[in-house]
Amino acid sequence: MDKFLSLSGRFREVPDSIARSLAAADANARSQLQSRFREAVQSLPSVQVSCRDYSGAEVTIGCPEDITDNQKQSIMSSLYAFQPWRKGPFRLFGIDIDAEWHSDFKWDRVLPMLPSLEGKILGDIGANNGYFVFRALHHRPAAVFALDPVPRFYYMFDLLNYFAGEENAAFGMLGWQSLFDLPAFFDVLFLMGIVYHHRSPLDVLDAVYAALKPGGVAIIESMGIPGNSGVALFPAGKYAGGSGMYFLPDSVTLQRWLKRSKFREIEPFYSAPLSTDEQRRTHWAPVDSLAEFLDPFDSSKTIEGYPAPWRHYFRVVK
Repeated sequence: MDKFLSLSGRFREVPDSIARSLAAADANARSQLQSRFREAVQSLPSVQVSCRDYSGAEVTIGCPEDITDNQKQSIMSSLYAFQPWRKGPFRLFGIDIDAEWHSDFKWDRVLPMLPSLEGKILGDIGANNGYFVFRALHHRPAAVFALDPVPRFYYMFDLLNYFAGEENAAFGMLGWQSLFDLPAFFDVLFLMGIVYHHRSPLDVLDAVYAALKPGGVAIIESMGIPGNSGVALFPAGKYAGGSGMYFLPDSVTLQRWLKRSKFREIEPFYSAPLSTDEQRRTHWAPVDSLAEFLDPFDSSKTIEGYPAPWRHYFRVVK
């Protein structure tokens, strides 16, 4: 909490509403329910880190020779406490964390669409463990803020940054609603893989618009369905094995949502089926993944009979 407030306070006085939200989230993160994650971070050994590299697909923190065998075992134990690792890949002191999602695929699509990040204030909404935060840090922004209300993700980022020691990055256990309390604060915002998880997608997009500076850029990415009919799928229950999915738009519908939320320069730049190369079961994510949730006889459909997922990407400007 203190790191988020101190880093954001460099640029603007933070409203009391943000401080209160962070304090409540911090209390939740310190509860008994989250104790195994907290203890996984608290048990980490003290290590002198000799190398960091965020430029490649693997976010690399530490070299193998930085740690002893005993320290490696301790770190491995802490890493396993957070399985499944959904976002990645990471390489921590030579330990390769092959996550369920090849998040580097997404970054490679997004990077050419971004303005220069040097000296900018960035935010990643629904940041998970902070993979995109580290990738952005390579481009020398003034600050990168990870926002995600889930305590487990907070502790995952805390583990990674315990070794990385990045002073210009902070994690706030905040939902998208907190963006309304940070008006015109960010130069660049990422909203990737979030909007379809909410009952009111336009409210989420309005919050992103409010938090961007005039002329600021947002990358909006959503799971959706194929076609250009201007419709969104509203599943009866689960979709591709997942719960908590509401409106899954086609590309035209997502574009209309963005127009309704007053964005300009709305530019679609990628729309394609999600592949089992990008999302799959791994050692670090030993869970059913995309392959298990597609119809085994027709991969264009989910196991529930819906169109198989696509991903739609847009670059927008306020």
